[in-house]
Amino acid sequence: MNNSKQPIDRGRLMCVVDTYQSKELDAKGQPKVKNKYLQVGEATLWNADNGGTFTKVRRLLPAPSYPSEEVIWWDSQEQNNQQGHQQGQQQGHQQNHQQNHQQGYQQGHHQNGY
Repeated sequence: MNNSKQPIDRGRLMCVVDTYQSKELDAKGQPKVKNKYLQVGEATLWNADNGGTFTKVRRLLPAPSYPSEEVIWWDSQEQNNQQGHQQGQQQGHQQNHQQNHQQGYQQGHHQNGY
């Protein structure tokens, strides 16, 4: 079996559909604003012939008619984050979670488009 034909990772294309104030407080004592996401597609990360990677995105729902942020939540990062929770390493999870997914999305999605 040729490993180059196997996907590196799979993920979900998520779109921010709303924001809300959480019960968590920021450094100024104000409620943190968080995003609500909706899955709008699927993503697959592949090895490219040039040694890099590319992301193939399959949209399941039409793009919203308003400007919106989209991120890919990779399955491998979800597994890593779940292990962190099991080990009691909850602090900083959400921030790292969002940064990792945004970086993964930007690195792959913008190279390939769709």
